[in-house]
Amino acid sequence: MKANALKDFFPDVPFACLCLNLGGKATSSKHRDYQNLAFGVCAIGIFGDFDYYEGGQLVLYEPKVIIEARKGDVAFLPSATISHGNIRLAHDTDERYSLVMYTPGSNFRWLANGCRTVNSLSKQEYAQLLESGEQRWKQGLKLFPTLHELRGMAL
Repeated sequence: MKANALKDFFPDVPFACLCLNLGGKATSSKHRDYQNLAFGVCAIGIFGDFDYYEGGQLVLYEPKVIIEARKGDVAFLPSATISHGNIRLAHDTDERYSLVMYTPGSNFRWLANGCRTVNSLSKQEYAQLLESGEQRWKQGLKLFPTLHELRGMAL
């Protein structure tokens, strides 16, 4: 498959990777996607035939939120920093699938390092990279709305 195959299917999608969970019982245990960009988001699309009141709910652990995600819903979350998973499906006949789009943090590191791996940096360049980490984190956090801004948004 060619490198830009995702762009062929979804030409305007801002993510580099796609994962289809087609096993029919697509749920996951509590986890964080540590390889993703720490302040980035992933998109989780839900589809299938299941009772979303009784099973398959999306759980966000640190904010202590359970979302009744039904067929056709898409959730955007910072999957590297918020632990998340799903509740098991309630009925044997339920089928739940998901489409997850994300971009690995390594893509951003590659670009930030002048299209080089971290291992190819000089000691001085590596030290500068480490020193700039806190600033990159602060810049990334500024991309998210504050609670005050969220309350003012029209849904």
